Amino acid sequence: MAIPSKLMHKLFAFILLLISGMTYADFDILESDDQSEITREIDELNRLGAHYVQMEDSLFYALSLHQEAYEKSEKARYIKGVIRSSNALGMGYLSVANNAQATNYFYISMRNSESVNDTQGVASAYLGLGLVMYNLDNASEALVYFNKSKKYYAQLGAERSIKLLEYLIGLCHFQLKNYSKSKYYLELVRKNAIDRGDSARINESKLYLLNIENMENPSASSFAGYMEVLAYFKRNNERVGESHTLDWLALLQLKLGMKNEAVVNASKALEIAKSVEVATTLKTSLEISIDAAYAVGDFKTAAYHLKELQTLKDSVNSAGETTRIAMMNAGYEFDKKESLFNLELEQRNKQRFILLVLLGTSLLAIFAIFFSLRSVANQRKISDKLLLNILPLDTAKELKATGSAIAKHHDGVSIVFADVKSFTAIASKLKPQDLVQML
Repeated sequence: MAIPSKLMHKLFAFILLLISGMTYADFDILESDDQSEITREIDELNRLGAHYVQMEDSLFYALSLHQEAYEKSEKARYIKGVIRSSNALGMGYLSVANNAQATNYFYISMRNSESVNDTQGVASAYLGLGLVMYNLDNASEALVYFNKSKKYYAQLGAERSIKLLEYLIGLCHFQLKNYSKSKYYLELVRKNAIDRGDSARINESKLYLLNIENMENPSASSFAGYMEVLAYFKRNNERVGESHTLDWLALLQLKLGMKNEAVVNASKALEIAKSVEVATTLKTSLEISIDAAYAVGDFKTAAYHLKELQTLKDSVNSAGETTRIAMMNAGYEFDKKESLFNLELEQRNKQRFILLVLLGTSLLAIFAIFFSLRSVANQRKISDKLLLNILPLDTAKELKATGSAIAKHHDGVSIVFADVKSFTAIASKLKPQDLVQML
């Protein structure tokens, strides 16, 4: 059974609101202030897309905004933008039954989210992949994805998302004929819906609980419950829900021997199912219509519906294969981009390392030159002092300036020769400073 179309649209809007509030660590490869303007532009595109998707007539415009955000995010390597836009595109394509494209974008979102340990992104992507599998009538794979999504949402403490997943898990168990498990989850959902006053979820869960009850013990007492649910779906123009309710009402009538009434309701359900063009809804309606036609002996109609059912199954199987191919292609493209990115990142790191080595070497050379010059300056000061100690100031300056000193003429000079008696003995007993002072 398909998820009601209005519910699918609400799921789309709800999940977009969730992912629009995601927070991410700074995993993005953005290296300049110029790119901050790009990220703001991308975030604004995703915000506008999430806004317009809530308007039923603006779905394709919303998709175009998210597509633009996705392409710009890819080019800028803005991972937050890639995750948000690809998740939004997945939900958008799912709502128009393009399962292959939906799978492609959910898988891209999942892989990018896993690469940066983004729990919110992984949870949303798994939810989306589960919805694709459910719409392809593959409840077992859908159940795997829904349980994974629930686990990640539990880490975030996201109660609304967990309740949604409990409902979807209940539907999967119903499809797989695990009625006790289905009943457990659907009763949890119904109780929560009653507490919140969510009439849509109350009636949706009530329909499946009635179905479970009549699988085990068919009873005419269930007619009133089915009619209440049917009236709700009609009032709210929920065509998928209306088709399901008529189908299960017809099935109950067949079990109770009300064959003609069953044919009428099965025909109404099939007419609606064909108008909404949801594969799983149509499959259920065709199966019950075949049973009803056989029950009244209308073998021609039964054979015609059987042929329609086989064509539909072939189409669903083909869609399933296309979806798997889309997932493999998405995985291949992600791995290829990741390899190129890692190679580029490695090259950048090498370039940075080389620059750091060059910078370090340059700094060492500068320090060596600085200290060498400083040492030369100190040695020059010492030699200057020595010259001044042994030569007259003018001679010392001339020697420093020219490297030589020209002899000067003096009209009169005096030379003193002196000998200090016992100088050697005296000098050996005095400190150098005292010896100089004595002289």
